[in-house]
Amino acid sequence: MARVYNFEFTVTGETRHNGTITQFGAHSAQIELAPYPMPFDDTPAVVDVVRPRAEVIELSQWRQEHTKWRP
Repeated sequence: MARVYNFEFTVTGETRHNGTITQFGAHSAQIELAPYPMPFDDTPAVVDVVRPRAEVIELSQWRQEHTKWRP
């Protein structure tokens, strides 16, 4: 069985870009990310601004913190 997942990602936290992951069973077959737009003029891009902090958490931890108790 093949599955295709579409998602959005951000490089700077300001704009979103599209991406797709194609899987055959449990194996990733293809990952596509939209190209990151680079400025074409000679002025340097300001990249070293305050960047958002990223954290990786386990899904089970997130579920415990965000799932309300149901009787």
